[in-house]
Amino acid sequence: MAPKGQNSKGGQKCKVTGGVNKGSTGTYTVEEGTGSLWCEGPGFSTECGKDKCADARGVNVHDYKNEHGTFVQEVDGTIEVPGRGVFVGNVILDAATGEVLETTATPVAAVPLGDLHKSELEVERRAAKALESYIKQQG
Repeated sequence: MAPKGQNSKGGQKCKVTGGVNKGSTGTYTVEEGTGSLWCEGPGFSTECGKDKCADARGVNVHDYKNEHGTFVQEVDGTIEVPGRGVFVGNVILDAATGEVLETTATPVAAVPLGDLHKSELEVERRAAKALESYIKQQG
């Protein structure tokens, strides 16, 4: 792990876009002395360089060719709609025209962690412990 320094990105959320930790999300840190930018999270540390990190966002964007041969952009994420609640949303757009090809939005209701700890199902109690431990490691 890099010794911590300061810059405008230090402390912000990041996502690794290249290398062995690709896809991992963490927090930007700045190496003291060199000013090198790192993306660090539980169990990983990646020096960003010119092209290995990006700012983490609340949504993910994927570009690909669908089963009909159309180049599409798919946007997904957890979205809060004021007055309506929280949804897991997914939109698929034709990359050339911007036409919406498909949209889904599934409402999400949070389960209190304490309820999982008290569950009759052992698998839910184990999951509660694991989630609680992971979240504590995130800081």
